[in-house]
Amino acid sequence: MVVAYGCCLFGGTGMGILWWRQRGNPFWLVHNLFFPGALHGLSGLLSTFVNVYATPDASVLGVSSIATLVVTGACTVICGFLALFYRLSLRRVK
Repeated sequence: MVVAYGCCLFGGTGMGILWWRQRGNPFWLVHNLFFPGALHGLSGLLSTFVNVYATPDASVLGVSSIATLVVTGACTVICGFLALFYRLSLRRVK
């Protein structure tokens, strides 16, 4: 779990740095950072649900499954919200 948390922190820091460096280019942010981030989070949620419900005792969620669902769900919601926000701001600019 420590390695997973470290990788998640490293990836989040990298996304924050890219967001800061490209903050003046909302088109790049939507198409290269937030929309792909939301899709990757959604695929992570899907694969976690498949792993949980493919086990014989699918009614019980373990601690690692809950942690994975929370982290990938938060990634999906945050990146999806930011993609939608910047996409709507691009429409106003056009």
